[in-house]
Amino acid sequence: MKYFKLFLITITLISAFSCSSDDETYDFTGTWKLTSVSSFNYSPDNKEIQVSNQINPSENCLQNEFLIISNDGKATFNSSSELEIYLQLVEGTTDQLEQQVNCIEKESNTIYSWTSGDYVRTNEDGSFSTINSSGFNTITLVDETESTFITVNVLPENESRIIFGSHPNETESHFIEFEGETIEINEIRYLTYERQ
Repeated sequence: MKYFKLFLITITLISAFSCSSDDETYDFTGTWKLTSVSSFNYSPDNKEIQVSNQINPSENCLQNEFLIISNDGKATFNSSSELEIYLQLVEGTTDQLEQQVNCIEKESNTIYSWTSGDYVRTNEDGSFSTINSSGFNTITLVDETESTFITVNVLPENESRIIFGSHPNETESHFIEFEGETIEINEIRYLTYERQ
């Protein structure tokens, strides 16, 4: 009987702690500073064309890029520069590619709403779409027109960092001449921010 009571107490404590951790959510509120941008260029038509690069803030670019997440449901991107990244042929070749990275000074402040649960939006035809962002370490940012959705995730190995990526449909395609053919090039970017 003594062991049975000890067993019941142990099960009760485990249940209590496991239930309470399920109800908790990660606190995203605060100021986050951009620490790196990973860019991946690829061709949807030619799987051999893939070029990636990691761009870190330098004294000339990406120095004042912040994401401020408030507890009132608003998230603001404050930016002083913008990256223009595209593929080009290495000079003097017809089959070697390199990324060209240009930093453009451009002040912007963009405000989003954010939610840690599922986000339901009304489509133009009256139907509904659900953006699933449930989870301990995920939130969704939504712009005022409900046309841009950004899923922000906490890095599992370092909870003081968050990461999110652009969808291929959100970036502009460009075209290059490669081995005598015109090839479409898309880009995906992953941005990493660190809590300040």
